[in-house]
Amino acid sequence: MTTCCRDNNVRVFDVSVKSSGCLRYVLNGHSQRAFCAAWCPLSPGVVATGSDDTNILLWHVDLDADPDTTAGKLVKPTTVLNPTMQLSGHKSNIRALAWNYECRYVPLLPKQSQTIHTR
Repeated sequence: MTTCCRDNNVRVFDVSVKSSGCLRYVLNGHSQRAFCAAWCPLSPGVVATGSDDTNILLWHVDLDADPDTTAGKLVKPTTVLNPTMQLSGHKSNIRALAWNYECRYVPLLPKQSQTIHTR
């Protein structure tokens, strides 16, 4: 599960029965409030995040890594990740995004963005 936060970070929790909701990753890269996140339906572990900083950041999160837990608590510190790609050039904040279900690496933006930037 992914949560977007006012502290500019995005947090990824493991909500499987084994981990009991452990915080696994902090995605650190936005310069203003993170507002939305969408997991790529065709590429496991790829998540896009949008922010009031007008950027979309792409991340590769290792979903197969087995957390080091004891009684649902992380034994080792939460991993902080940096983005693998930045999509910039939008004129306003990013409040929603989704993935194209046919093209693996094409995130889509809502109409109010007015432009779609892809790499």
